[in-house]
Amino acid sequence: MVFTVLGAIAELERSLIAECVKAGLRNAKAKGTKLGRPNLTMDRLRIASLHAQGARYAQLPPSWAAALASCIELLRHSDDCRRAKVHR
Repeated sequence: MVFTVLGAIAELERSLIAECVKAGLRNAKAKGTKLGRPNLTMDRLRIASLHAQGARYAQLPPSWAAALASCIELLRHSDDCRRAKVHR
């Protein structure tokens, strides 16, 4: 019986936390705050030229903060844009 009561209290606490988080997200959206991870702008032409010069994807500068998969995907689906926005 003690475990049943403790389980009910834990469930109530969890629902209160979820409710507060949802309310906070609603308030942030109402204030115009952009939620989520920011976009990363990568220079497709620079990546393509380095790759054409023989640089492997893993040798791209780590200061770009771009994942290896993002570089590969960017070149695979390249278009005429000079800069492309991708998610990190």
